[in-house]
Amino acid sequence: MESDTGHIHTLIAEKLPELGFELFDLKTVPAGPKKLIRIYIDSPHGVTIDDCERVSRELSLFLDVENVFNQRPYTLEVSSPGIDRPLKTPKDYARNTGRRVRLSLHEIVENKKSVRGIIRAATDAGVRILLNDKEIEIPFSQVQSAKIELEFK
Repeated sequence: MESDTGHIHTLIAEKLPELGFELFDLKTVPAGPKKLIRIYIDSPHGVTIDDCERVSRELSLFLDVENVFNQRPYTLEVSSPGIDRPLKTPKDYARNTGRRVRLSLHEIVENKKSVRGIIRAATDAGVRILLNDKEIEIPFSQVQSAKIELEFK
């Protein structure tokens, strides 16, 4: 039953744009005799419950036709990354320009291992954030994890 997660990732990442979405994350988990596949989808316009249902139906058919699991049972879950989503790629950072973010770092920056600031820009190499009225550049190699911070007005 053990299918190559990389192969599944590639197949789904290539299929999702046809459905109007991109793959945010994919996790496979053993679940008894089945395999659980959790897929997180995203789009610039957001993701609705109806979108998740439609993508789930389409991907289930696609995975069955591709016979990814050699006709063994699996469970597919499709979801959005949520409003407090982690940032993983330069594209994620760029999409959230102007929003407040919390970065956990591998090394100390500005005397801290965790910083909060507003995303000003992102490149393939790093992110520029406004931190206490000062813009700083943080290479992605220094970022351990990053999350958008929710702001309530």
